[in-house]
Amino acid sequence: MNIQIMSKDVLLTPADETYIRNRLYFALAVSHQEIDTAEVSLCAILGFESEGIQHCRVEIQLANGCAVIGDSSESNIYVAIDRAVERSCSKVTSSIEPQSPAFSHSRAITYASNRLSSAA
Repeated sequence: MNIQIMSKDVLLTPADETYIRNRLYFALAVSHQEIDTAEVSLCAILGFESEGIQHCRVEIQLANGCAVIGDSSESNIYVAIDRAVERSCSKVTSSIEPQSPAFSHSRAITYASNRLSSAA
């Protein structure tokens, strides 16, 4: 999965970029084979009432040609990143789940039943 990070009026440190990459890799781990690229755009919204508001937009290009977008505007950049990632990932899941027979909840059920039987 190719991740591109762009920022405008937001100072990003290497630690911030690592945080964004790790957050996306973790959130998209189940469906990473269905994803071509993820583009993260960060900007500060400046204005008389919205001073200090950070905006994050996550656009994910799927292998089937579709694109999903999640965005969020918050006063804390990390909250904006987390919410935008959550919104885009839920859209990815809902768009590929009905199409992909390999993408099922059977792995989670198997894992849960194995955990229960080993605990007994």
